[in-house]
Amino acid sequence: MRCLLTAIAILMASCTSLKQGEHPRCERLNTDETIEHASGLTHGYDLELRWFKERLSQEEAKSYLWETCFGYTEQHKEDYSDYHYNKYKQQCQEWLDESWAPLEGQMREGDELWFYSTPDDMWGALAGQEGLALLRGCQLLARIITVQS
Repeated sequence: MRCLLTAIAILMASCTSLKQGEHPRCERLNTDETIEHASGLTHGYDLELRWFKERLSQEEAKSYLWETCFGYTEQHKEDYSDYHYNKYKQQCQEWLDESWAPLEGQMREGDELWFYSTPDDMWGALAGQEGLALLRGCQLLARIITVQS
């Protein structure tokens, strides 16, 4: 089983700092210029502020990414041969290195990582998506799509 994962970097222009659990205080995200790096998943639409659910620390974000990729396999290790378990673990680590490292490298003091997820009706229409977004004010710097329907 393969993770539905990709890193999509988006270059984009600012608002106020936020408290934990609040939605970003922007009228809209700046997404004027977009550069995508995708392998498998595509976003097809701009993120909407109402989809932002929770602000995460760097450790929480990295843990979320690992759990999304490798959590099921780790919980059901007995269902896998040692070879397949280790191979999948290696693939997840490579994905994490490829997607997280560039995002982390862009981060500056005051930037925010957010978990986002589209509404239930979009999941039901096979247009759902969740992942992480890196914001600097109202500027979307990057996002990592972790699950897509």
